[in-house]
Amino acid sequence: MTLSGSDFNFIIKYPFSGKDWFVRICLQGAVLMLLCPFLIGIPFFTGFVMTITRRGIDGSADYPGWNEWGLFWKRGWKALVINFVYYIPILVIFFTYFAVVLIPILIGTATEVDEIAAIGAIFGAFGMVLLYACLFFYMIFFAVVQMATAPLIALDVPLSASFQFKQYIWPYIKANALNLVLAWLISYIAGLVAAMGMVFLFFGLFLTLPIAVAITAYAHGVIYRISPVKYKGQS
Repeated sequence: MTLSGSDFNFIIKYPFSGKDWFVRICLQGAVLMLLCPFLIGIPFFTGFVMTITRRGIDGSADYPGWNEWGLFWKRGWKALVINFVYYIPILVIFFTYFAVVLIPILIGTATEVDEIAAIGAIFGAFGMVLLYACLFFYMIFFAVVQMATAPLIALDVPLSASFQFKQYIWPYIKANALNLVLAWLISYIAGLVAAMGMVFLFFGLFLTLPIAVAITAYAHGVIYRISPVKYKGQS
C-alpha cells in the first residue's frame, strides 16, 4: 500500500498537531541534542526518535513525554547496538584495505626499486577505487536496512529481529520500496527546511531540526502501520 494524500498530511502536521508541540518536540528535542556532544545524550536522542516512530505505528498524535526518558535510554541503546553490528563490515573493509593495499604501498615507497614502487602505486590506486565503491554501496544498503529496523526498535521486539533478513527485512523492503523512497524524500525536504534554522544564528537549528527529525521518524512509523509485511513476533 502506497502512502496516500491523507497519510502525507498527517505526517507533515504531526509535529504541530498538539498544544504542547513546542515544549515536547522542539524544546525536548533541543535539550537531547545538546546532550549529544557529551555522548550520554546520543542514546537518549536516538530513543526519542524511535518513540516518535512508535507513535506513527500506533497512529497516535501524542508526543514523547518528559517522563519517558527511561524508555528513550532503552530504545536508544538498542538502536546503537544494532547499528554497531551493521558497521562491523565497514571496519572489516578498512582493515582489509590496510592489510592488502596500504602495506604494499608503504613497502613500495620505502624501496629504491622503481618497478616495485610503480606496482605498489598501481595496486594502491585500484584498491582505493575498490574501497570507495564498497563503502558507497554498503552505506546505501545500511541506510535502507535502518529504515526496516527502526520500526522493530520502536516496537521493543527482540534484538535478533533486526537481523532476520529472510523472514522480515528483505520482504519488508521489497513490499515498501516506493514508500521508503518517499520517506527519504520527506527526510531530505525536511532537512532542507530545518537548515533554515541556521538563519537564526545557528541556535534556530536546535528548534527546526527536532521538527524535521519528528516528521521523518513519524513517516517510518506510518509506513510500517500500512505495510502488508510486518514482523510476526511483534506484541
